[in-house]
Amino acid sequence: IFLGRFSVSRSPLVGAMTAYSSQSTHFAEMLENLKTEFENMEHEVNVCKIQRDEYERKLEGQVAEVSAMQQTVRDLERQHTRMKQGYEEEIAALRQKVTELGGNPLTVKKKEASSSSATDSQQDTGPPQKRQRPDTEEVPWALGHQNPAVKVEAELSHTLRHDNVVCCTKFSPCGKFIATGSKKAAAIWKTDTGEKVTQFSTTLDGDDESGNTAAGGAQQQDDYVRSLCFSPINSNKLVVAAEHCVVVIFDIETQTMEKKFQGHRSDIYALVYSPDATSIISGSGDGRAIVWDVKQGTQKFVLGEDQNQTQAASAGTGKGVTSVAVANRLVATGSLDNSVKVWSLVTGALLSTVHHEKCVYSVAFSHTGNVLASGSEDHSVKVWSTEKLVDSLADEAAPEMVECACVATLEGHRDLVLSVDFSHDSKYLVSGGRDTTIGVWDWEQQKVQFTVQGHKRSVMSVTMSPTENKFLSGGGDSLAHCWSFNLSPKPNSPSGQ
Repeated sequence: IFLGRFSVSRSPLVGAMTAYSSQSTHFAEMLENLKTEFENMEHEVNVCKIQRDEYERKLEGQVAEVSAMQQTVRDLERQHTRMKQGYEEEIAALRQKVTELGGNPLTVKKKEASSSSATDSQQDTGPPQKRQRPDTEEVPWALGHQNPAVKVEAELSHTLRHDNVVCCTKFSPCGKFIATGSKKAAAIWKTDTGEKVTQFSTTLDGDDESGNTAAGGAQQQDDYVRSLCFSPINSNKLVVAAEHCVVVIFDIETQTMEKKFQGHRSDIYALVYSPDATSIISGSGDGRAIVWDVKQGTQKFVLGEDQNQTQAASAGTGKGVTSVAVANRLVATGSLDNSVKVWSLVTGALLSTVHHEKCVYSVAFSHTGNVLASGSEDHSVKVWSTEKLVDSLADEAAPEMVECACVATLEGHRDLVLSVDFSHDSKYLVSGGRDTTIGVWDWEQQKVQFTVQGHKRSVMSVTMSPTENKFLSGGGDSLAHCWSFNLSPKPNSPSGQ
């Protein structure tokens, strides 16, 4: 009986031990599987690290190869530029030699030479010449970007050759004559033929009142004519920024110096006549713009006279006046302090100040005087509304400052903009810059109509004709070009419709 009971009570214990043994075996199998899976994953991670390191080594090698290729391309570009410049100089010398021998050098475009038999002088500082042949050698030029909605017709009419950089260009009020300024000389040309009419030497003998002598005073100057303009009444006077910081009036008919104005302490960068020809406004590196009385030969007043600024400018650290423009009774000045200021021509009071991000090199009023354009080192041309300024002139005793709104920003130049001007109908605006590009803009639509490349160096000056769609450009390549253009909408373009 006892054995039977023990046997009966032992059966559940054996079953429990059997179940526990089975579970332990299953758990051990699971642990083994996890271990195997972890080892596989660890192996895969190691493989990925090896692949990543290999890819990084390959990438570094490719980056090094690209850098080497870029350096090689830059070296080739510099070598190509040097070779091209050498070839161009050799070609120019050969063409000049062929011309001197009486031959016909090959040109990019054929054009009838002038019938005049006079030859260009290498340097004319003596008596003025009555007639001089224009260029007989064509200059390569090309249209660049064009508005696809506009039909562009452009032509290089004349090329006026100089011995040095052409710093300034200007049409006469009637549009029949052209004035150009270069080193120590100002020349007048015929617009229709490109023939030189006369030339004025701007070399002044002796001392001037500012203390600068012909041999070199306190300031060393390069004697370039940086600005000039015709008299607005009958075009018989030419005002020139001569050496020693002197403004000179030449009588074109008698070919003599009529008057000179002295008062600036640094190079004169800008000149303009008042519309009634009673005043001349000059802008200088000394940070001032002076309004001169033409008849009396004296200063009426100085715009922006600041003793500290003047002393700094004389030391080469000031913010000089680079450009001057006039319309109605308003005078605009552009300066190296990034500002465009508008003044009263009657009282000299400051009426408005606007700014670019960098130095301002050129300002120009439209022919209506309602807008003012400015070109800057920030690569842009801005157009400002000046309509409110005319109303502010009513109270001459205490004129109020007026904010001029920016109505257009023209962007497209790749370098600083050196010169701007409006067309005779104020519809178009021309700009030139250090990127050697000339742009003709529809400023109201803020669209460039076309660009043209015709200078090898900076475009120092651009000037629109007061009577027709022509403009001048003067460059650092010692050339002045006379261009003509016509713009019309294409029939199938949206603007044409």
